[in-house]
Amino acid sequence: MKRYTAALCVVSSFAANTFAPTQADLDRDLASAAAEWHTETGDTRIEMQDIGPCRVGDIIALRRATVRTSRLVFDDGSSGPEVSAASYVIEINSECRWTELWLQRAVTHEVGHISKGVTDQHSNNPKSIMFRVVYPDAKHPQGILPEDR
Repeated sequence: MKRYTAALCVVSSFAANTFAPTQADLDRDLASAAAEWHTETGDTRIEMQDIGPCRVGDIIALRRATVRTSRLVFDDGSSGPEVSAASYVIEINSECRWTELWLQRAVTHEVGHISKGVTDQHSNNPKSIMFRVVYPDAKHPQGILPEDR
């Protein structure tokens, strides 16, 4: 079993229209992000966690992956191919003062990584949701671009 962890960090601080996301908010954004990426998130959980302070440079979200590999065994006892399955946990920092837009972008960013497998590749385009920075405000438009797919 292999475990992977990746983090997304704070780029600015702000206070307007913030809220404490509920599990229903997280589940809604996870389902929305999966639909945007045209992917399944079957073995993915999302939850609020106290990851630590939420200042510029601190972590806003973590994505943890666990990959389990097993070998199929046929009825005659012979070995078949190895099969791998990944499960994911997206942890959203409960110490951050979230806006609905910022939360949605952070979740969509993390689901983007999941949709591509265990990868930490980021876009060089700041308008991409897969840019290394997920902006918390509407003055920095970000979305899924064709090159992200």
